[in-house]
Amino acid sequence: MPKQNAFWLLVIPVLLSPGCTPDKPLEDEQAPVIQWLAPSAGAVFSSRDSISVSVSFTENTELHETSIWVWEMPGEKPVTNFRQHTHATELEMRNKFFYPVGEETELRIEVFASDHNGNETTDIRTIRLLP
Repeated sequence: MPKQNAFWLLVIPVLLSPGCTPDKPLEDEQAPVIQWLAPSAGAVFSSRDSISVSVSFTENTELHETSIWVWEMPGEKPVTNFRQHTHATELEMRNKFFYPVGEETELRIEVFASDHNGNETTDIRTIRLLP
């Protein structure tokens, strides 16, 4: 019986704690803004290169989730992803990845941002990797 009581003492606070909610709920229909810093659209890299992906996010209230996903095309094979949960109104993500290939390969970089009011923005760039 004491083990069950200890279990519930740990679980109940978690169940009762609030989820991620904005400090001040606002009427907001404006989606976050994404600004690419790197790479440029259509950029070509060697598979020996370290590839930098840098993106700036801005939001008029509060950001909620931001992410960068990299997919090998065709077929959308996942290469890597970077995610961040935040309550900021401005955020810059700077990430690097390395992806060796044996033949010319197209990568799709998908950037996503959402705010606490459910507004979402997605932007996509493609780059090429040479062996």
